[in-house]
Amino acid sequence: MVFVVFFSLFAVDLIMIQNSYSLLDSKSINISYFLAKHGDVTSDSINYIERVYKVDFTLISDLNPAFGDDIIYNLSTTYKPFVLGKEINITIQRMTVVGYYN
Repeated sequence: MVFVVFFSLFAVDLIMIQNSYSLLDSKSINISYFLAKHGDVTSDSINYIERVYKVDFTLISDLNPAFGDDIIYNLSTTYKPFVLGKEINITIQRMTVVGYYN
């Protein structure tokens, strides 16, 4: 009986990790649109992204891209599983092109 409960909680953890990853992916679409439309990455825009979308935003590319340049960034969030003791950091890397938002 204990094994069934443990296995069920482990299955719930796997489903929730996949859900968190899918949620990050859907947020990245909106963030890519925002960055492509505004064209620059300032501390205000980073704070806006982190506040509105509740993610950790890390910029990998240049802070001041020109029209047509790539903006590469990471989005991450943490998940506290039921079975495993440690928090899991879920991170995705995405890219957008400045000026390409239509």
